This record gives sequence, structure tokens and C-alpha cells, in this order.
Amino acid sequence: MIRKSFYGNYTSVEAGVNCLSVEIGKLKLWFSYDEVIAFRFEDIKKVLTDEEISHQIKMRITSLSYDPKFFICENEIIESMKGLIGRHLNMLNEDHTIRIDRAKFIDLLNRVLEYCNLSQDL
Repeated sequence: MIRKSFYGNYTSVEAGVNCLSVEIGKLKLWFSYDEVIAFRFEDIKKVLTDEEISHQIKMRITSLSYDPKFFICENEIIESMKGLIGRHLNMLNEDHTIRIDRAKFIDLLNRVLEYCNLSQDL
């Protein structure tokens, strides 16, 4: 099943289209404009290394808002849009301690997409 939805509290459709999420089976992607800024994958342990799983356990202990299947990137995407993208990141989760740098985020997202037999071009 594939589903599309909007997140955030926007009152106009024009603004809301910049906050899109897409769900494909066990994978959900959140976008800010054209960039994937977060994802949640139900079978995440199948793509994580042992070291990453141990990091997940530490994060769960230190952050009340931590969901081990949810990954959100730091606001490193487009310098000129940092304020707008930052607002979208905060709509998903305001806890900056759980955000991962963009390179690690893209690497993990690519592994998830490969596991799901989906291709992507980031």
C-alpha cells in the first residue's frame, strides 16, 4: 500500500505541499520541499550494523522522545532554506539530540531503500 499525506499545521494547500510524507509498506518518508528529511522503517534492525544497534540503545536511554525506528537529519541541506527546513524538522521532532548528520542519514536511507528494492537518486 502506498499513501501520501501532509504534516504540520498549515492552513493553505500551497504551504502544505512542502510538508509531504509518503508511506510505502513499512517505510515512511517525510519531505521538506524536495528533500527527504526523515524516515521511519519498521524492519530497521535488518539494515543496521551491530554498532548502530548499540547506538540506538544508548539513544533510547538518553532521550525520552527517541523512537529507534525513526531517523531525522540535521539541518544541513540548503543554506538559504535552513529556517524553513528547520521548521519542518521541528514539526516532526524538536529534540535536536536525536538528529543525525546528513551524510550518515543518506547512507542509512540508501541501505533501507536498497533493502526494500527501491532505487533512489540522492
